[in-house]
Amino acid sequence: YALAYDARGHGDSAWSEQGDYSPDALMGDLHQVVSGLSRPPVLVGASMGGLTSMVALGEADRDFASALVLVDIAARRESAAQRIRVPTLLVRGGSSDVVSPEGARALQNLIPHAELADVAEAGHMVAGDRNDLFSEAVIDFLHRHVPPNTGD
Repeated sequence: YALAYDARGHGDSAWSEQGDYSPDALMGDLHQVVSGLSRPPVLVGASMGGLTSMVALGEADRDFASALVLVDIAARRESAAQRIRVPTLLVRGGSSDVVSPEGARALQNLIPHAELADVAEAGHMVAGDRNDLFSEAVIDFLHRHVPPNTGD
């Protein structure tokens, strides 16, 4: 199954009454959602959501996700990225104006086991631009790294 949630102040979510949109607040929200699940999820995060997922996993004492899919994000000196242990996929828009091929390689240097899927004809909004190719890349990755759970 899939579960999608909007980060505070994004999508259909309400604005934070405290006005707190800090990385710590966003990571706290992620931990709150994950804590209510029956098994570790695969985190799929685009842009800010990917960065939030990457840092939350990298700073955690234990893996709370079974895999990580980062959509068009890069980090060149993010120490949390170096501590990612779960299977990781970076999906980059081939025409992205945010993540260059060099930026993708820099992230792979921080997370050496990370796989890269370059989606041709997609910009920063990879899933919106080429949902077919984005979905194929993610599904292929999941088939190879995340065993299906037939108990639910």
